[in-house]
Amino acid sequence: MDKRKLSILKAIIEKFIRQGGPVGSHYLLEEFDIPVSPATIRNDMMFLEKEGLIYQPHTSAGRVPTEQGLRFFVDQVMEEPKVKLPHEYIQKLAQVQEFKQQIEGQRIEHAIYRSVGILAKMTNEVSFATLPWLGETYYLGLANALKKPEFADSARFSTVVEVLEDQDHFLKLLESIEMSRDVTVLIGRENIIEAIQGCSLLVTHYHVDNVYQGAIGILGALRMNYPHNVAAIHAIRDDIESNSN
Repeated sequence: MDKRKLSILKAIIEKFIRQGGPVGSHYLLEEFDIPVSPATIRNDMMFLEKEGLIYQPHTSAGRVPTEQGLRFFVDQVMEEPKVKLPHEYIQKLAQVQEFKQQIEGQRIEHAIYRSVGILAKMTNEVSFATLPWLGETYYLGLANALKKPEFADSARFSTVVEVLEDQDHFLKLLESIEMSRDVTVLIGRENIIEAIQGCSLLVTHYHVDNVYQGAIGILGALRMNYPHNVAAIHAIRDDIESNSN
């Protein structure tokens, strides 16, 4: 795929992430300095559609990305931005130093729980962290999901809650995912959790004092800011580890 087509795909996905809805050729010509004719833009969009990366939701509409297109974006196109932890979080880091002296019990739980809350604020998604040594999962940000049109269907929202509340099953499923220091991104039908195959799951491991290990990540709609969210998970995971090891 040439650079122009990649640029067009990137523009379509980034606008879809920001605002939702189809993206047309006129928008691409007006917003991006692409020195070609409208016909060329449309031909490139037809190419991307044939490749299964975008589709036209209705006649005379622009295009939106498919799950395959989002997968391609995450793997090949997106650039992870640098994100800064919120100022109020940084101000509290001094309190976290006590975590190093008393790493057992409630202090570990409190630190993980607070990190989940910060991650929910940073990503505007449902965030979670598992505490396998306790057989528990913390999750916050359900209000974030309720504000999104993708979860206007109460049945879909209820399904997400049920998945998170079935902690034993959720822990076992996460343990079956091959994770590394990178954030694992599962989009739509890639999810091993059948009930949430209309959502995206972003998750990675964290380690505490080289003894405790869990998973931390987010669960949200397909239309999410993948570059920012991946960077946010990295930042929170690194902060947990640097202030507790």
